[in-house]
Amino acid sequence: PQSYWVRFVSIGQLRGIVVDRSLQLRQHALEGAWQLVQQHPWLGVGLGNFGDHAPRFMLGRFLAHNSFMEVAATVGVVGGLAYVALLAAGWDMTRRAAGQWERAGRRADQALAAALGVSLLAFCLSALALSFPFYFILWILLGLANAARRLATRAAAAAGPASLSA
Repeated sequence: PQSYWVRFVSIGQLRGIVVDRSLQLRQHALEGAWQLVQQHPWLGVGLGNFGDHAPRFMLGRFLAHNSFMEVAATVGVVGGLAYVALLAAGWDMTRRAAGQWERAGRRADQALAAALGVSLLAFCLSALALSFPFYFILWILLGLANAARRLATRAAAAAGPASLSA
């Protein structure tokens, strides 16, 4: 939000952020998420219900500020494993597409698939500090990963049996 950045007039002010109240709130929200995971380990508190449970451990409807922890708290270990499997499947689709396009000699397509894989990994890395477990960009990335996989498979089939090996 724009009001957040008003606090930082210069880059020099960032050195004092260690004692910044927002970091303390984020840590507290993360600890609260861990408590919810421990209290409701298998199925969680329900998708989208983290904010409803947040007032039990802090004032306001805060998010966990860690997508993986938020998923574990809201849909439990079962949903958390499914979420990680979904992310891994997306990355695997891009990796396979890049490999098939490399074997077909389509370097530009290979580079695009590899860049898509890097984008998924960047999403996962940023998800460690942000709460957007089912953010719209994730669905776009997964859709593009699936499209890349399907196009690469089709291109490999058209190129002949020698390029089908994975």
